[in-house]
Amino acid sequence: MGILHRSGRPRTAIGIGILLLLAVLLHGCGGGGSNTTNSAPVSTTAVDGMVSKGPVADATITLFPLLPNGQRGTQVAPGAGQSAITTRGNGAWRATIPRTVTGPLLVVATGGSFMDEVTGTQMSVGNTTELLGLVPAGETAAAVTPVTHALTLATQTALQTAAAAGPTPDVNAMVATVITRATETFGFDPVRTLPPDPALCRDRARQPCSMPRSSAGSRNF
Repeated sequence: MGILHRSGRPRTAIGIGILLLLAVLLHGCGGGGSNTTNSAPVSTTAVDGMVSKGPVADATITLFPLLPNGQRGTQVAPGAGQSAITTRGNGAWRATIPRTVTGPLLVVATGGSFMDEVTGTQMSVGNTTELLGLVPAGETAAAVTPVTHALTLATQTALQTAAAAGPTPDVNAMVATVITRATETFGFDPVRTLPPDPALCRDRARQPCSMPRSSAGSRNF
């Protein structure tokens, strides 16, 4: 009897060990699967632009959706984890936005400085001063100038008025209407035509540039 009792103990230990091993393996399978994340990279597109009163250097650029009520939506550029977007010496900038972002965008340029072409004095824009521009739906270029600032404010006001008066306005149609009227007035599209770089123009022709007279949608880099 004593012999039978002694031979049963190792079998019990082996059985318990097998159960513990199974428990660990099953736990590992469940936990490991839940911790695995397969996230596809976000598809993006680049938007290029230029800030000019004379070229504005070191301005901070932020992009927002333009909502049907004329207000700014949630910031889309720079995105989370992205570096701040600042203009180069010639006022040029580039932003990267998700391709899922649709509809017109509002461009906000803050701060920076520019050379006054009349006096030759470097002028500060001011850290709280904004200059506005628009990126129509499907476009990838945007000028930011005193003209686009006025056109953007007019677009926002028109949207706010329309939203308060009745059904939700079509923000794309409103932006298109403003651009069409501005193009008819100025002879070129001031929203999508990037201002020329005066330094490059002087190098080429030894004289200041004039704003190009181009059809809507043309771009000058």
